[in-house]
Amino acid sequence: STGSPIPVVTGTAKPVLGEGTEVGMKTDLLGGRISSTLSLYQITQNDVQSSDSSVFTGPTGTSAAVALYFQGEVIRSDGLEYELTYSPTDRLQIFFNATDDFARIIAVPVGYLYFLGSAPVYASRYESNLWAKYKVTKGFWLAGGYKFASRYDAVSATNFNIYPKTMEY
Repeated sequence: STGSPIPVVTGTAKPVLGEGTEVGMKTDLLGGRISSTLSLYQITQNDVQSSDSSVFTGPTGTSAAVALYFQGEVIRSDGLEYELTYSPTDRLQIFFNATDDFARIIAVPVGYLYFLGSAPVYASRYESNLWAKYKVTKGFWLAGGYKFASRYDAVSATNFNIYPKTMEY
């Protein structure tokens, strides 16, 4: 049995506590014109706040969605990130980064077992950015770019679907 959901007691929430491990490599080439970073990481966050909603039917027969807030999830992110900066001139910089972040809920409070192995609501499995900035004059830059974030729809820790979430430019 998964028990009955228990909302967070009103009052001040506990802080989210995180621990992380990262290992990586940095490069700096052509006198700083090209630099890059490649890193592997694992981050664990404890006492994460979350919510769930349920639909209840009142005594008058009217249905309403009610949000239940709770605290105590543990979320683990295992990821790989690559960043590249290219400065072909003193006025122009081009930035690129790509991330594969496998985030999932690994522990929950009593009553919320159905969240185990799923991705946090805000998590994107894959993200990438490509931006450029150009120095027009001292203190004035023009910039623009592209951002992609996939939506990570976790059925379980090993069964997931990926579909586009956002594309910005």
